[in-house]
Amino acid sequence: METDGVSKFLGSYKFKRTGLFLGILAFILFISISAMPHEAKFCAAIAILMSIWWVTEAVPLAVTSLVPLVLFPLSGVISGKDAAAAYTNSTIFLFLGGFIIALAMEKWNLHKRIALGLVSRFGKSPQPSSFHL
Repeated sequence: METDGVSKFLGSYKFKRTGLFLGILAFILFISISAMPHEAKFCAAIAILMSIWWVTEAVPLAVTSLVPLVLFPLSGVISGKDAAAAYTNSTIFLFLGGFIIALAMEKWNLHKRIALGLVSRFGKSPQPSSFHL
């Protein structure tokens, strides 16, 4: 029974809201009390913010992953071009394109149409009909 209570608390709105404000508070406190150089201080503060948001899932993980893309150029850690370069890779775009095509196929039930077309063409029996493709 205790695990149900813990699970409910960790998934609750109150826990996520607390994580949101705790992350922002930790970010501001780290920047104000740290004696590190400017770039290192902001980079560490952004890492702390992202860690808290990731653990508490205060914002969706996709949004958390884009925080450096916004905050690194704003804080002067690196330029926007350099920050965006970490997100651009041909493999990432290949997977992204595949996911977009899969979502479009699922939205229009094309995956069901293809499956029904194959079943109607080759039948339901487990004969070696897969070699006819």
